[in-house]
This record gives sequence, C-alpha cells and structure tokens, in this order.
Amino acid sequence: MKKFKIIKETIEKEVVEKTICNKCGDTINHTGTEFDRNEQEEEFASFSITFGYGNKRDGNTYSFDLCDICFQKMVDGLKIAPTIDEG
Repeated sequence: MKKFKIIKETIEKEVVEKTICNKCGDTINHTGTEFDRNEQEEEFASFSITFGYGNKRDGNTYSFDLCDICFQKMVDGLKIAPTIDEG
C-alpha cells in the first residue's frame, strides 16, 4: 500500500520579460499569465535565419524581432512581394 502526501514544489523557468523591435526599438513588457504574455507577443514577429554553405555568412544565424509596423515596412520595401500562406 502506498500512502501519499501533498507537497509544494517551486520551479524556476525562463520567461520572456520584454520584446524589443530590432529596427525601431519599440518595447513591449510581458506581464500577467503565460496566456497574457503570448497575446502580447503577437504584436511582434521573431526571426531566426541561418545562412547556408558557401555563403559569406556560412553557418551564421541571425535572430531578431520586429514589431508589426517595422515588419510591414520591410515587406513593403521588397522588390518582389513574398508568398503569403494564410493557413
């Protein structure tokens, strides 16, 4: 027979405190529950781009965040519009 008791455990985990747009510097502080923080983060897009073999940036990974406004400006500045998957 097993007897159980309830114990209180404390865990530490890393959470996003704030997101900063790498282009304009706009900042959003993440507060509240995990759901609230995820909702707040939707105002930004995170990018991680790794360059392939033979490129002058071979193996380098660039990670950055853009606010919605700066992302739209970047897309508008492209000579050829990107393909959009609205899935």
